[in-house]
Amino acid sequence: MINDSANNLFPIAFNSLRQFVLLGIAVISSLSPLSQAQSNNQRWYQVEIVAFARQNPDSQEHWPTNIKLGYPLNWVELKDPDSPANATDSLTPADSAQQAAVDLLRDPFYLLPGSDKKLRNHAAALQRDPRYRILAHQAWRQFIGGEKRAPAILIKGGNAFGNHHELEGSITLSVAQYLQLRTNLWFSEFEINYGQAPGEWPQLPPSPSQLRAEILAADRTEPTNDMSDFDQWTNLNTPTTETTLSNLSEPYLTKRVVLMEQERRMRSSEMHYLDHPLFGLIIQITPYSPPAQSGDVTAP
Repeated sequence: MINDSANNLFPIAFNSLRQFVLLGIAVISSLSPLSQAQSNNQRWYQVEIVAFARQNPDSQEHWPTNIKLGYPLNWVELKDPDSPANATDSLTPADSAQQAAVDLLRDPFYLLPGSDKKLRNHAAALQRDPRYRILAHQAWRQFIGGEKRAPAILIKGGNAFGNHHELEGSITLSVAQYLQLRTNLWFSEFEINYGQAPGEWPQLPPSPSQLRAEILAADRTEPTNDMSDFDQWTNLNTPTTETTLSNLSEPYLTKRVVLMEQERRMRSSEMHYLDHPLFGLIIQITPYSPPAQSGDVTAP
């Protein structure tokens, strides 16, 4: 049986999620041009993270269940340079004839290849150690400015369980006198849903990038009558009772979830280690100077 409270959430969720997604896309669009970053006197850096889980941690330790999980509005998704058509900074389908090739030397928020990663030896050492398991090893380049306009970088890694990954959340980087790191990461353990009662753990929030794809897909569908936005949304996503039940019934339940919510003042080029009994994060932020292009405005 479908819970009535779940149905009542759909109109509110649709409108709020639409605003949430559009705000995130607007932030990405405003952060893209290299010349804008230079004219705003923002500094460029290469960011690299290695996230790992601890194997066989102490199972006797108890973790709070009243934690709050969520994504900031001003989010940015790291993009795969081999799939530029999936870029997140457009509300309409990209025109392949007009789409420029990705330039990893100048374009921010693109995942870098292994040859550009500086923490390869540290990741390899963790990989060889049976006490640890790598969840994510990612590197990218971005401009970093003041805290007020700092975007939250979406992070995910580890094994996938339905629509979620073991590691999810975001990190935010800003700079004033020092570099400032703020983490909003959670590590989840899952179990197969056999119909058992869910535990007391908070519900995992959906990924903003996933919501963006679903909402944009719904927006591109031509309406067949005078249905409202909400009616179109529910018609597209819940055509039958069987589908509705399938969507609402998660194949996995959260067995445990812990939150790493920390702030760290950093110096550039230093390697920092953020620890938790269940998972950890190694991060290094190094200055980067993108090559100039003709017509670029250089900040004084």
